[in-house]
Amino acid sequence: MTRIGLLSDTHAYWDEKYLEYFESCDEIWHAGDIGSVEVAEKLAAFRPLRAVYGNIDGQEIRKMFPQVNRFTVDGAEVLIKHIGGYPGKYDPSVIGSLMARPPKLFISGHSHILKVKYDKTLDMLHINPGAAGMSGFHKVRTMVRFVIDNGTFKDLEVIELAGEISYNSFCHVRFLSDLCTQLMNNSDDNERNYSSRWKRHSSLSAFQSDFQTNHARIRQADDLLSAVNAYAGRNTGGAGHLYSA
Repeated sequence: MTRIGLLSDTHAYWDEKYLEYFESCDEIWHAGDIGSVEVAEKLAAFRPLRAVYGNIDGQEIRKMFPQVNRFTVDGAEVLIKHIGGYPGKYDPSVIGSLMARPPKLFISGHSHILKVKYDKTLDMLHINPGAAGMSGFHKVRTMVRFVIDNGTFKDLEVIELAGEISYNSFCHVRFLSDLCTQLMNNSDDNERNYSSRWKRHSSLSAFQSDFQTNHARIRQADDLLSAVNAYAGRNTGGAGHLYSA
């Protein structure tokens, strides 16, 4: 079991909370636009660092990290590229590699938009952790933590850096992310587990009410919502729907 801390688009901005929230992680992965050697060195001094360079990174960082990083961790093949797109809209620079040999997990950055999306065609999970830095249009700074365990992904958590995340909001993000993880792993045991959890939210009304209250805090997670709504429809005879942004 390997615990991963994932961030992107720091744009030379350093926040001590990177280390605080990645304290429990075994490795740190950076999806590009690091912005400065200092940021990379601080992360690497804290935990083993895997990274790629992004379009704003200079020659020093490009000498330290590749443009594309493909590797295997705990039974799962991973591919990281800064400009990579997402399922249904992959960047031309990486689509050939993904189609020829799909990894289990494809990570990109660049958009500053948090996405967790499953590609059914390639049987591949995609994660964009959003932007952890201050430069850009995003209003919420985000990172992601997750666990790789014998080739499967679990315990995916979204971390907001713009302030302390409330317990309720954190639980809702965690629940959505877990469902997206279930879609990826899709084992019989997980199916029974999540079907049981689904029954505890039978009418969806209580969950929907709480979720709408906290939606402003996770408004970037549009693909998580899509994944959950798809799961709801499949497990409630097509009638389930949690929330539409």
